[in-house]
Amino acid sequence: MAKHMMDTPRREAICAWLTANGINPNSVPQDSDLTITIQNNVRVIAYEMFHLDPDGHRQLDERGQNVAVTRHTAPLLIEPPEWWEPYEKPTRDELLATVKRVQELAERWRQVSDRQGGPRQELVAALGKHAEL
Repeated sequence: MAKHMMDTPRREAICAWLTANGINPNSVPQDSDLTITIQNNVRVIAYEMFHLDPDGHRQLDERGQNVAVTRHTAPLLIEPPEWWEPYEKPTRDELLATVKRVQELAERWRQVSDRQGGPRQELVAALGKHAEL
């Protein structure tokens, strides 16, 4: 649900859509994975929901640092707004691959940045007098 959620009309539309599909939007984190998938030949909304104790209070995760979430599905009764796009947070492996790529790029930059005509010189030339800041 993270994509475009700062935009109040969009948030309200997503909340109305979740409600129409029997999902309490107050129990769904704003950054929840929110997709439509097929289970047993039925289209369902797959989402994350805050894990609640028997009294309805949000529980912390196993590290005690974040609110715990659990994966749920609900039958898709009403189609999402036309502009809606599925959202899935990147996996740990995807994030680690991105970090590795950034580290490789940083190392490449370090190795070639001061060469004549290297990226640092290109950047300094492009920035002109602003490069001194």
